[in-house]
Amino acid sequence: MLLRLTALAWLALQSVAVAAPGGVSIPEFLRDLCSEYEGVYMERHSAEYAALCEECGLASSSEANRRAFSEVGLLHDMLMGDGAANCVRGGALGIPYFWHWVEPNPRHSIVLLPDSIPLPKVPPPAGYAKYASLADVDRTPALFLSDLVSASPQYWHRGCGSFFTFGWCSEREMAFLALMTSLGYSGRIRQEGIHSWTELRCSMAGRQGGDMTLVAVVDNTFGSLEWMPAPAGVSSEAWLGDVGDSHEARWYNTQARSARQHERLSSTTVAPEAAERMTVQVRRWLGVRAAVSEPGPTSGGHARD
Repeated sequence: MLLRLTALAWLALQSVAVAAPGGVSIPEFLRDLCSEYEGVYMERHSAEYAALCEECGLASSSEANRRAFSEVGLLHDMLMGDGAANCVRGGALGIPYFWHWVEPNPRHSIVLLPDSIPLPKVPPPAGYAKYASLADVDRTPALFLSDLVSASPQYWHRGCGSFFTFGWCSEREMAFLALMTSLGYSGRIRQEGIHSWTELRCSMAGRQGGDMTLVAVVDNTFGSLEWMPAPAGVSSEAWLGDVGDSHEARWYNTQARSARQHERLSSTTVAPEAAERMTVQVRRWLGVRAAVSEPGPTSGGHARD
């Protein structure tokens, strides 16, 4: 009975995790965080930015260009990983990777905190009825990002301790594209074999006036980001519609572009504890000197470690 009650409590929390009056939504918080540290990011990546402006004929002094370059880069830094192996963490927020749809499925060894309930024993959230359990769901953007901004770690695994959210390539890319779409960007998820990545279209100011469209090719599993001119002679609509022929790629794009997913992101409040934790993590990632009152790391293991 206790196991069922605690699992139901988690499901209830997921269903009512909406913004209270005065609460800050996921897209608002992350955009504000990027704005706060834009200058630091640009300083760290000044050589790359200068080379991009020179190569593509961009106006280096354009505030819009600097904002797009730093916003795409910083949000990629936050969500990216460091390889396709279970429990591998990477990026500013240290989100672990977990394989899915393999036997044995490593997600079946994850437990839900604080009561250490095995995920296969936790019912799927509302809207995921086709899955057998929380361990089996494909982690769409609202689930991936709402877990990320929770007040305390949601999960524990013997190989990587406690963590807030997790996902493999497609789940990271769906979350990233949904977030970027909520912030006004447009893009697509592409797939080759079993691997997927994101491509964003970004309008930039040209050095000689007028706008230019660049594409940011973002791989949030292996931590790579490359900027290039958009293909000539291809309309935005045609480019966005070309997501490949696989059923999986079409589904990834549908989820990332879903108005329902965007509504969930915009109505989910970032817990104050999460805002503090993520700000500290981004500051450390960028090498910003810590404040005297800055808390210690929160990514350590569970009491069972």
